[in-house]
Amino acid sequence: MNAIKLFASCLVMGFGILVLHQSHVGTGGTIGLALSTSYWLDFPFYLTYILINVPFFLLSFFAMGRSFTLSSLAAILLLSAISSVTGTIPALDTPVWFGTVFGSVLCGIGMSLLFMCKSSLGGTTILVLLLQKTYGWNPGIAMFSLDVLVVLSSWYTIGWEGMIYSAVSVAIISFVVNLYKNKIAKRLTQEKEIQAPLHPREA
Repeated sequence: MNAIKLFASCLVMGFGILVLHQSHVGTGGTIGLALSTSYWLDFPFYLTYILINVPFFLLSFFAMGRSFTLSSLAAILLLSAISSVTGTIPALDTPVWFGTVFGSVLCGIGMSLLFMCKSSLGGTTILVLLLQKTYGWNPGIAMFSLDVLVVLSSWYTIGWEGMIYSAVSVAIISFVVNLYKNKIAKRLTQEKEIQAPLHPREA
């Protein structure tokens, strides 16, 4: 069942990324960095996404543990595989604003479903968790700061207008994930309650 949910979340994410890519718009996080790099080098998104994640996974393996690393690696490889297929779909002639909104909503839904599967898309998420674990940084502020840096760097490849749309994309994705936060918390709480009987209290 978790495998099906993981596939569904990555499928939704894959189509969201496709719409953003066809609109020549970026976003935050590793996905935004991979999109900007793919525009700059004219490489397929799935290839730049995998390459950018390599150093983060090396960091995760030694700092965050094998279980977390393998779970995130599965999601990234699946998303990359889906993106390699969706990338062959002919571009749709849609306004940039529509592509930004629609693509970001899909990414937000896919990301929320992924969180419910207790997985992540690696990259900057790994760095944020490491900063929290090592230095006690606020994860929300750390993630926002990294998103700002990624969006600002997108100016070089997609210009000021594209950078503004990228900032809008970050806001929309955050808004959608926030709508699902109660369901995400409920899902994680239910899993803890199910696992609780497996660890009886000591007498």
